[in-house]
Amino acid sequence: MLTVDEGQRLLRLLRVMSYASLVSSFLVVLTFAVFPTKRSSLGQVLTLCFCLSALGLTVGLLISTSWVSLEQVFASRSLCHLQAVFIQFFGSSCIIFFLLIAVNLYRMVVRKGLHVLSLTRRAAALEQRRADALSVVFTWPVQVSIGFMYAVVMTLIPLVANGFGPHHMYCWISGDDWGFIFGTLYAEMLGCLLVGGFLWLRIVYLAQRIHALAAKRSAAQRERAKLLDRNSRSGMASSHASAPLLGSPAGGNASLPGVTSGSMRSEASPPMALLGSPHPPTATISTAGSSGNSSGLMVARHLAFVAWFAIVFSIMASNELYMYSGHISYTFWVFHVLALGGIGVSTLITCGCSKLNYRLWRNLIVSCWSSPTAVSAVNSPGLPYAQTSPYGSTRRS
Repeated sequence: MLTVDEGQRLLRLLRVMSYASLVSSFLVVLTFAVFPTKRSSLGQVLTLCFCLSALGLTVGLLISTSWVSLEQVFASRSLCHLQAVFIQFFGSSCIIFFLLIAVNLYRMVVRKGLHVLSLTRRAAALEQRRADALSVVFTWPVQVSIGFMYAVVMTLIPLVANGFGPHHMYCWISGDDWGFIFGTLYAEMLGCLLVGGFLWLRIVYLAQRIHALAAKRSAAQRERAKLLDRNSRSGMASSHASAPLLGSPAGGNASLPGVTSGSMRSEASPPMALLGSPHPPTATISTAGSSGNSSGLMVARHLAFVAWFAIVFSIMASNELYMYSGHISYTFWVFHVLALGGIGVSTLITCGCSKLNYRLWRNLIVSCWSSPTAVSAVNSPGLPYAQTSPYGSTRRS
């Protein structure tokens, strides 16, 4: 059991982390609300829903840690149930949106990598079937509805069964009702961790494979371009050297002796067909490189998001499993409070801290300071910044 002094220290730590999470998650949600370009894709909408859930969870924690005393919350059935509903609903929605973000990130990596994986079409088709089997619906209204409806069901089950009550430092499910504790939250959390971890490993494997195949194809394209350039120059040099000796007219086939322009086009067409574009190889490579870097950065950021919150949920689940075994550790509770109370700070680290957000806010502040009528220009297509969707679509912001 924890001592009174340890419990007070944990309560103060939870209060500080909850206030930090409240400010952090509010800033992230405000960024999504102010700039429409941050809500232009399915992945961004799901990330916004996760941040909203983190904000609601933080508000629920502050009910007993700051705004109302813990004794008053435990004594009032209505306040206790209110805090329990906040924690259960938004905690469940955080878990389900974490899973939906991982699933859609996996689908994006597979679908956008098919043009590279087409070298092995059977493997590409298999990956496509696996990705489609993981998510039946691909529109944001349906997936958002699934996430929040799941949270509603998981909240109504303990509410109807009168399972809410004091739970250590706040009101949630009664501390000794392990059936509801694991059945309505932590069992789902462990399942989402397993699925999310498996998808994370698959994404890393596929990203490395796609990168290796793309690098190999780019190197082959460069070699073909060099070979074509070298053959054309040698052919032109030999034609200029042999034309006076052969007495051929100056206006004839002076580019390559014995080779017509049609045959030149037929020789050059196979490498160009392999490029998949009528443009020169150098232009194709440069364009693919610039778009690939931005897309790769977004994939890396969302991979970090999935990995970060997998660690957060693992810490919380480990503490509950340790208490279920009949032991209570102050060290485990410290990490549990840091993970639970700092969920809003985690959203700021993974979703809010980026150069794009800094540029958007800087442009908005400068526009408001210079001319109030120019605020709408922040999201106009004339800005030099491009908003790249984490799931493939690129739009001007």
